[in-house]
Amino acid sequence: MELEVRIGRLGAQGDGVTEGPDGQLFVPFTLPGELVDVEVEPGSDRARLVQVIEPSPDRVEPVCPHFGICGGCALQHLEMDAYLAWKRDLVMAALRSRGLDAEVDQVRPVTLGSRRRAALALGRGKGGVALGYRRARSHELIDIEICPVLSPRIVERLPRLREALAPLLGGKREARVGATETASGLDIVLDGVKPGAAALGAFAGQAASLGVARLSVGGESIGQVAAPEIELSREKVWLPRVLSFRLRARPKQR
Repeated sequence: MELEVRIGRLGAQGDGVTEGPDGQLFVPFTLPGELVDVEVEPGSDRARLVQVIEPSPDRVEPVCPHFGICGGCALQHLEMDAYLAWKRDLVMAALRSRGLDAEVDQVRPVTLGSRRRAALALGRGKGGVALGYRRARSHELIDIEICPVLSPRIVERLPRLREALAPLLGGKREARVGATETASGLDIVLDGVKPGAAALGAFAGQAASLGVARLSVGGESIGQVAAPEIELSREKVWLPRVLSFRLRARPKQR
């Protein structure tokens, strides 16, 4: 069913919210005040954006070519000042809902390209091996070579990392990959697979040229070229010998 609706506000997850025939409708990639065509299944509270008829003055061009396909970022189409005001309103609303009347400072933005830790997925698809994030509202893996929120030092290594990590999949369809930028190179964490010695040895032989300081597999440090070191509040910190964590394979950003 196709509808023409006016978006009333942004929800807590960044979707536009409007009223549909059966109650509230959540429409991704829309902004307050916009008149839009949407497609919705009867009984569903989620709609698919078909066309923006009257765009908001706060609508801007997204910085990432994967926006709208990748399931990580939700509001790259929203102008920065409006985005920061929305984030502040979320905090104020959460405090009010608990009976707290507190002073809330203005939001301090984080610059693009400053995120030094990525949670990715490595897997086999129809187009071959992919290293990237999930498609929006799907388990499908999207191969990426650009991610504006990540450190350029991580992004520039993604294509070669994909090729070097692919043999470590073995017979598995998919693995979780963590990549942390450190002063001595990338700290790579691989979970969900048990690579053979030959595959691990081949990766170790490429580690230095890939800019990889250390590889950990299944919670165990396999090979280390250099001690992974980061700076926190101007203090040098060495990452633990074993670093294993749950990865969601998506960035959390605008």
